[in-house]
Amino acid sequence: MQYKKDRRAAVLAHHPDHGGSADELIAALEEVDRKHGLAPDRAEARRASQQSADQALAVIATAAAGLVAVGASVAFTLITRRR
Repeated sequence: MQYKKDRRAAVLAHHPDHGGSADELIAALEEVDRKHGLAPDRAEARRASQQSADQALAVIATAAAGLVAVGASVAFTLITRRR
């Protein structure tokens, strides 16, 4: 119940339609979430995002290496074929 009250107060105080800015509203809502233990820290979110990007890059690199290996195998087969 207190969470809803705090969120409502933040929206009323910082909403862009009532003279606030969108950035202030987002920051105020994040602060309410942190106060009530519902939002992860921004640094943690950034680390998780970077980790996901690193994993995606590893998948792409592995797929590219597989394509190169298959291409080399096909090329070798075509070159060494007896006529």
